[in-house]
Amino acid sequence: MITDEQRSNRVNSIGSSDVAALFGLSPYTNRMGLYLEKAGRLHPDRTSSAADIGNWLEPALLNWAESGPPRLGALARDVELIGPPLRIHANLDGQVKATREPVEVKVSGIEGPVFGQWGDEGTGEVPSHVALQVHHQMLCADARRGHVVALLGGRGFCYFVIEHDPVVLKMICDAAFSFWRLHVEPGVPPDSDGDLATMDVLKRVRRDARCVPLDPQAYAAWREAREARISWEAKEEDLKRVLITELGTANCGDAGAQGGVSYFRQKKTSIDAHRLKIDHRAAYDACKRTTESPVLRVTKPAQKETL
Repeated sequence: MITDEQRSNRVNSIGSSDVAALFGLSPYTNRMGLYLEKAGRLHPDRTSSAADIGNWLEPALLNWAESGPPRLGALARDVELIGPPLRIHANLDGQVKATREPVEVKVSGIEGPVFGQWGDEGTGEVPSHVALQVHHQMLCADARRGHVVALLGGRGFCYFVIEHDPVVLKMICDAAFSFWRLHVEPGVPPDSDGDLATMDVLKRVRRDARCVPLDPQAYAAWREAREARISWEAKEEDLKRVLITELGTANCGDAGAQGGVSYFRQKKTSIDAHRLKIDHRAAYDACKRTTESPVLRVTKPAQKETL
């Protein structure tokens, strides 16, 4: 589990979790998103529930790595490493004290399906972004082997070992060095080739009070798509009323070969925020969370001054 200070240090170098984005293999971001982060143009990100679960379970997985079937021996925990002269660093979940080999913890399949392709235990068959992450850690730790201990839905605790590959290490060094020198230092965004930053990243961009020209064609296409979505949502709502009316008092309807619909009551439990605020103000203040993100809205054309 990394600290807030370690998280802020990520901006100044390429971390292990960043490497896959350099090769277009990250499930979380891409080169444009990585550039915006390293250039200091993003507001801090909020941790996700999946990340919280991983942090909670990390100590148990490291304990298992020490004394369970992997038997890696004594582990140092929460280790921060600065790589060679390149702008790279690694925050290790664990490190084998006897060999300096990194230990990466992964949790997948708790809130949804297992993400990525995981092979047999004891092999190096892990998702590509994990393999790149561990190689980056080996580079920072000057180690010949890396370890992955994972809790995978439907499989339980699993252990994988990643062997040192000098070709992959050189690829990482070259990619990190060129990305930093060609893009981050001069402030030049990488070519997107249509691969724009994700919406989650774009919402975190730090913005200033100015107005820039937009591509009229892109603006017109967005307005058209927006109006079509609103129209189709209204049409869907009308057709939904038609189908529910046809159901009468039944809870299922059959449209033959096309399929059908069901219409069952569902329970939803929620917190009465107003009552909680009135009756238990301290608990309300402790649990409330304020979020902030930009909203894209249509504005009127600017009025031109007349002489």
